[in-house]
Amino acid sequence: MSDTYVYDKSKYHMTGQPSGAASWEHASGTALFFLHWCIDQNLVSEYFIEESRESFEDYRGGRCSLFHLYEKEWDMVLLSDMLSDEGNAFALAYFEYDKGKYLQDFFVTLNSGKDGYIVYSEEDYLRFKPLLDSRYLAWKTGDLQAVRNVVPAKKWWQFWK
Repeated sequence: MSDTYVYDKSKYHMTGQPSGAASWEHASGTALFFLHWCIDQNLVSEYFIEESRESFEDYRGGRCSLFHLYEKEWDMVLLSDMLSDEGNAFALAYFEYDKGKYLQDFFVTLNSGKDGYIVYSEEDYLRFKPLLDSRYLAWKTGDLQAVRNVVPAKKWWQFWK
């Protein structure tokens, strides 16, 4: 991608919304699940790895959390620069908040009666990962209905109401 695309900024979830996040960990949850999955699938860019080399190695070695990597190196912003070309193509189809099914999948799978934001956890990631895998495989075969909303999506905060 030639211009940097902003997929998510944690600060957007802290202010200006009907119900803001209780903490930065809450505000970052939505993006962290997707970022973890992209790392697992090797859909992050070389730039991402190089720019966050030490923290990335610490994360991979279990010496720091994904939140720490995201906060320290990327100021809690999920950018197109962080993803490979294929990662961006998938993210634009699926993760993009207004048109993709990611938020719907995220809240339906992980909300489980919780009210609002979901803090990233490995346990919840492992619950969500199979759905991410299936959406990616469907997208790879050209099934855009599996990853895109036909009608406009609810705003993100409406999924838990």
